[in-house]
Amino acid sequence: MSEMPMNPYIEDGISRLRTKWPQSHSVSSKYGHHLVIVPSVILPKGWDKNICTVLFIAPPGFPASCPDHFFTDIDIMLDTNTYPFQPHNTVCWNPMCEDETKGGNFPSNLWPQWSRSMWWSWHLQMWNPNQSSLYTYMQVILQRLKYVR
Repeated sequence: MSEMPMNPYIEDGISRLRTKWPQSHSVSSKYGHHLVIVPSVILPKGWDKNICTVLFIAPPGFPASCPDHFFTDIDIMLDTNTYPFQPHNTVCWNPMCEDETKGGNFPSNLWPQWSRSMWWSWHLQMWNPNQSSLYTYMQVILQRLKYVR
């Protein structure tokens, strides 16, 4: 089975992300999704951790299809030892998951090494496929992480 060709918008987006987070990269799935991995994201004050890895999925058809939700490689709580939201503990939201009986929210059948990631249910208010990019989405994530109270 041949590997799927890389989406040029993903390639450009990863290059742009690397200007701020040099270890950024993506991993494609056989379904056309790309897991974008952004290590060494410094968390603003107000969190119980200082640094994490941020993950999000660029869906097939990106950028016409926009990312939705994001994940962190570790659980992050407010420095008051509480969550800024009700943590999700639901069945798998993604149709790529093969076993919804296990619960969770990450397509662990595609990327099992990240199956314990913390799910942040976060939805964009605007997305312009002619202007928005992986970098744009990462900026949205950073804004969300700044809003802690």
